[in-house]
Amino acid sequence: MPTVLLLSADAELVARWEAAASGWQLAVQPQFDIAGTGQSVDVALIDGRSMPPSRPKAETSCWIGSGPAPEGFDCALPPAAGVDELTRTVRLLTSLAMLRRQLRHERRQAAQWLAAAQRDPLTGLAHRGTWNEQLPRCLCEHIGSGCCVALFDLDLFKQVNDSLGHPRGDTVLQAAAGALAQVRPNDLVARLGGDEFALAAPGVTQPQAGALVERLRKAIAQATSATLGRALTCSAGYVWLPPGEPAEPATAIERADRALRRAKQTGRDRTSAAEASEPPTGQ
Repeated sequence: MPTVLLLSADAELVARWEAAASGWQLAVQPQFDIAGTGQSVDVALIDGRSMPPSRPKAETSCWIGSGPAPEGFDCALPPAAGVDELTRTVRLLTSLAMLRRQLRHERRQAAQWLAAAQRDPLTGLAHRGTWNEQLPRCLCEHIGSGCCVALFDLDLFKQVNDSLGHPRGDTVLQAAAGALAQVRPNDLVARLGGDEFALAAPGVTQPQAGALVERLRKAIAQATSATLGRALTCSAGYVWLPPGEPAEPATAIERADRALRRAKQTGRDRTSAAEASEPPTGQ
């Protein structure tokens, strides 16, 4: 049953609304006490002759007074409106209230679907598609400051899946994602696939970039080892892009990947930085 709140101290007006209250629940307040209205109602009716033009906590609101409705109200009714007009107005406002609730529900649902579509279902991090879409934004933010692009890879992770099974391996990947997610809100972290993860951190100096990547690499190793019950190391490679240097996403990723391979080839369980003079492949 629709809930209707009437804010009026006019006994004649209240009596007319009470006569029209068929099929909906009417509550009357003689004073403008928004704090006492409790939960949101479907329709709020405000007698403007004795109350300020403020909108209470309601899905819809109607201003009772002469002239057009003030800003923030859905409609206006003259104080002398008859029972038929009152009933018709409440029915219309009730329908509007239902539509607004439905619209909010659909927007929340759409936002949830969009967020899910941008995330890796296993780890909750951004997936490769989101990484490819958002990395240019991170690189643009580094124009006035440095930016770090890093890749992380669990060492010998295939042995975990082969010996303990993929479900156990999935828990290890989730632990790695949880450790990597401990970054700033504007940093971008993603699972690119398998046991490879990525980070883009704009607004960092070169020393900060190296310290950040090493901290996260150690945190990943610690979290995955604790989950697995035995040591599991992690390797990382990164490139630091100085302020003002043009940065193509593909080039930045390629340089970070080359540094990661170097870390793997020189013993694993370490962080390797891209060499400043290292040109992209094909140049």
